Amino acid sequence: MIGAVADAAAIDPARPSRPLAEMPRLPGLYLVNGFGARGIVWSALAGELLACLITGAPLPVAEDLAGAVDPGRFLLRGRNRRPRSDRD
Repeated sequence: MIGAVADAAAIDPARPSRPLAEMPRLPGLYLVNGFGARGIVWSALAGELLACLITGAPLPVAEDLAGAVDPGRFLLRGRNRRPRSDRD
């Protein structure tokens, strides 16, 4: 996970999900985490991506790839799905 931490308290559960770019974030709080044994391999790219996200510089990867490692994506999980009906 690389990016600004989403503000879960500011998300209305009754509203449909919004794109990652419009998700409310906690100001000044960023995260680089979850690399496991491959941390040394990904650290240079992760650091560069985080620096670009903080400063607003052009990203070193495509927008969809940056979104794939965005910590806010977990708050979107299941928001667009229809609720399951009860099965007997």
